[in-house]
Amino acid sequence: MRWGISIRSISSILLISLLAISISIISVYTHDNPEKTTPMDDINQGIVSAGTNVTVKGNITQIRYYYLGSNDQLVTISDGTGNLTFIWENTFLDIGGTIIVKGRVNSNISIYAYSVEKVWLFI
Repeated sequence: MRWGISIRSISSILLISLLAISISIISVYTHDNPEKTTPMDDINQGIVSAGTNVTVKGNITQIRYYYLGSNDQLVTISDGTGNLTFIWENTFLDIGGTIIVKGRVNSNISIYAYSVEKVWLFI
């Protein structure tokens, strides 16, 4: 005990730090991997009908501005099984980014998105 810190105190600090890191990793993993996501191919093939609420996760493959001079973006995403488009205006998105979209199926190629979240770490 040269500086007044015992082995027991160091052990307690290390244990609390490890616990905090573990909880953080679990939180990020849970955010990035929702329990139930719908494969885009199921929507493209008509297995999931219009009006159904879905959660999809995919990579942004294309972004076009829907109206000239506005923030509306026509976004195309892919999950490897299929593609979907949606209009988003709340935040700017980046091509190549992975996102989680919650919305309602409009057709076999589009959804009405009411929530878009960027994936933090676990792609």
